[in-house]
Amino acid sequence: MYIIEVTLLVLGIALLIVGYRKNNRNVLVTAAVILFLSAGIDSFVSGFKEGFSSAREGQALNFPAQKPNNTFNSTPLRDAA
Repeated sequence: MYIIEVTLLVLGIALLIVGYRKNNRNVLVTAAVILFLSAGIDSFVSGFKEGFSSAREGQALNFPAQKPNNTFNSTPLRDAA
């Protein structure tokens, strides 16, 4: 996770410099979004993992393993008489 944060930080700073020198607003906006992501990606990923694991545990507790019901009772669709 640390490598992703550092990579996004370096990429954001590089795009910030390029956008400032070329006076390109689109590159500056992209740099701002990447820098924002580099600051919050760790919290987002850890929260996602925690929520996913707790949801999985909660689902396992709510639905215990049941034996399969293999009995088949055929019922006629209409009266035979």
